[in-house]
Amino acid sequence: MQCSEFIVRMPGMMAYPQISVPEVEKTVLGLEDSVIGKPLRQIDIRQIKNHLAEIPAILAADAYTTVNGSLQVNVVPRTPVLRIETMAGLSFYLDETGSAFPLSSGHPAHLVVASGHIRINAQKIDSAVDLESIDPSGVIGELFRLIRYIRQDEFLGNMIEQIYVNESMEYEMIPKIGKQVILLGNTHNLAEKLENLEAFYLLAMPGKSWEAYN
Repeated sequence: MQCSEFIVRMPGMMAYPQISVPEVEKTVLGLEDSVIGKPLRQIDIRQIKNHLAEIPAILAADAYTTVNGSLQVNVVPRTPVLRIETMAGLSFYLDETGSAFPLSSGHPAHLVVASGHIRINAQKIDSAVDLESIDPSGVIGELFRLIRYIRQDEFLGNMIEQIYVNESMEYEMIPKIGKQVILLGNTHNLAEKLENLEAFYLLAMPGKSWEAYN
C-alpha cells in the first residue's frame, strides 16, 4: 500500500511552543524526501522517531502508519517556563519537566528571566539536558522550584518579571510594576514566604503606590 496522507499533530493551546507543525513536516520530508505515493513499507518509521527525539524543542514524538495508508506523526513540544542567563553570558530555557534546552530562533517566549550569579558545568546548551549534569551547586534546581510556585499562583505569575541571584546566593524578585526589589532569601519555607508576600501586596497595600514600599 502507498502512503496517501501525511498528518502532523500537536497539542492545541500550548504556551510558547518552540517548534511548529510546518517545521516538523519539513523535518520528516527532509528524511523521507517524499512520503505521499511512497510504499508504506519503505517509510523508515524508526528513523523518523529517532530524529524527532533528537530535536531539543521536542519533549516527545511518535510516528506510525495506518491501514488506511496514512503516515501519522504526533509531537509534544517542550513548554519553556523560565529563561536562564548565566554569568558567562549563556542563555537557555527550563521546560516544565526541569530540563534545560536551547533557545529556539523564531519562537520567542515572554517568560520570567533568572540572572545573576548563575554558573553551570557546560560551555553551551545545544540539546535537552537534565539539571543534574550541569547544575552542581543546585541553584538552577532551586530556581525551577521557585518558578513552579510562581506559575501556580495567578497573582505572583502576573506580578514577577525577573529573578536575580545575588552574591550571597540569595534570590531577589523584581515585579513588573514599581521599583521594588523583593529579597526572598533562600528557598527554605518557600510556600510560606510566597503566601506572606502575596498577602502583603493584597492586604497591606490596597490603594497605595507600590513605590511607597521601596
